[in-house]
Amino acid sequence: MLINKYGLQFTIIIIVAITLSLILLGLFIYGAYQGSALVFTIPQCQTLPASQLSTKTPIKHVIIILLENHSFDNFFGVYPTNGTLNSPLIDQLTTPNNLLTLGEIPSYLRPVPIGTYYTKDPNEGYIPYHADWNYGKMNGWLWGGSGPPSLYYYTVDQVAPLWDLAEEYGLADNYFTPYLSESAPNHLFLYAAYAPVIDDYGPPPYIPVQESIFAELCQYHVSWGLLRGS
Repeated sequence: MLINKYGLQFTIIIIVAITLSLILLGLFIYGAYQGSALVFTIPQCQTLPASQLSTKTPIKHVIIILLENHSFDNFFGVYPTNGTLNSPLIDQLTTPNNLLTLGEIPSYLRPVPIGTYYTKDPNEGYIPYHADWNYGKMNGWLWGGSGPPSLYYYTVDQVAPLWDLAEEYGLADNYFTPYLSESAPNHLFLYAAYAPVIDDYGPPPYIPVQESIFAELCQYHVSWGLLRGS
């Protein structure tokens, strides 16, 4: 009777709408369940002071700072000479694998102007980042990739504090992102070397705490903390 009254097309629309609603409801319930399960499965750490922990190296503390939407060359592309600086101290520093090692910085790359301390966010996502990569050619920024904001690099005029940290410690100039995509999967790779998602969208990503670095740290009585700010 419903088909006769409203027509087959309208019935199909109703069925599709109900199906999608049930799927969304299921995803919501799944996310809520996993979130509550996560709270109850957080391991209780019995930590010890760093002075009481036996380590194979003198390293007692590891601090990881994440700054999104910036590449290595965006912050450290002209470290440590800024392209033109010379001094006995700078001469003692090792130049990492950055823009300076190219011999000549390509003309399409530009320094962030002095007095400017931020740039627009690039185009983000799994697809733009793969367009940047372009199967290893690394030339797709302007053709479907991250766009013009990705072609700027900061200098000592904006990021001197970060360069100071690099002088005191070290730079991972040959470090590559675990997953060529957005933040969420890479954060999860940092915590657990695995991600159930490929970008920042989709069902709430969930990895059991027992399968993360946090549980392993607790196992060895190593304290840890996670701070997030804007």
